[in-house]
Amino acid sequence: MTSDNSRLQRVFDFCEQSLGSNRGNKADIQYLWKELTSCRILTDQDPLLGSGDTRAVQYWFEKAWEQDKSQLLQSVNKHLSNKTYLVGERLTVADIAIYVSLYSVVKQQWSESQRLLFADTLRWFDLLQNSLPKGQNLEKIEMNFIVSEEKLRQLLDSKLRMDTEKPLKEETVVAHKKKEKREKVESATSVKDVSEEKTEAVKEEKEESVSRLDIRVGKILSAKRHPDADTLYVEEIDVGEASPRTVCSGLVKFIPDPEQLLGYCIVLCNLKPVNMRGVKSEAMILCATSKDGSTVELVKPPDNVPIGERVTFPGHEGVADSVLNPKKKIFEKVQPHFATNEDCIAVWKDIPFTTSRGPCKVASIRGGTIR
Repeated sequence: MTSDNSRLQRVFDFCEQSLGSNRGNKADIQYLWKELTSCRILTDQDPLLGSGDTRAVQYWFEKAWEQDKSQLLQSVNKHLSNKTYLVGERLTVADIAIYVSLYSVVKQQWSESQRLLFADTLRWFDLLQNSLPKGQNLEKIEMNFIVSEEKLRQLLDSKLRMDTEKPLKEETVVAHKKKEKREKVESATSVKDVSEEKTEAVKEEKEESVSRLDIRVGKILSAKRHPDADTLYVEEIDVGEASPRTVCSGLVKFIPDPEQLLGYCIVLCNLKPVNMRGVKSEAMILCATSKDGSTVELVKPPDNVPIGERVTFPGHEGVADSVLNPKKKIFEKVQPHFATNEDCIAVWKDIPFTTSRGPCKVASIRGGTIR
């Protein structure tokens, strides 16, 4: 067995064993991710971890434990509509974990309609089962891609009906063609305008999506005054990575005692690092500011949330950008909707900053802004 095959076999065996014994506790899944990347199985530079897009690989690795396999299947199928692999242009841990997770679903008998609806997933699954080593309990599945012409025609007819917004009025073929020709000329400009508006709206919604932010639970291990800036602290923050991140924060005016900063916090991790008076800041602590600007408090997670856990916004799940492009001003578009409500809960458009243990909060600021 070559070294590449041996490496694949180790990862495959790890995923098969882990998915078979772990029922989906978030802390346990994150522990398994750390174990997988602890150099015992893979190094942090291994191509199987995404070659620069490790967070996307981790996202799909953790989704493999989703209990609703039907929902997982739909998510995977939609994601693979124009992709060969789940992340990037080559096989990663994400593919292996999801493959193992969906094996029992794919092994079932599929109707012609199901094979058509989930063709992207089945195509991807067959590619993987012919690329991966054998599992202990996962034998190769005989795939059936044959679909009758009648079923294909039915599906296409159904899709055409779904795409038609209104039924055609009853009128003669000649009258309808004349009307259609006249309306086509009259509405050409307006259709173009509507199309451009829709495209722009979709683009704007994507750019403003909170799911693009990588917000994590962190723990401030140390805090000290910046040697060359009176208003800045320099903190060392554990965000669940191999080593703490260095972060500069302008909190001296509001929290004079650095000891008060120590402990848990919420950290935006995918901002582009910046030099602040000679110290490279690699993230940003999220804080709430009172309406009059006199008080600043750290947004904190509930007790016992694992360090490094990603903060989510229900209904707006998605893969975070590896690094937010400063020119796109993604954070600047999302941040104006960050606030604290009357219960001191941190929210985005009234949706709580959510962890596995509940929402994130501040100590006392109500109706404040967060950044």
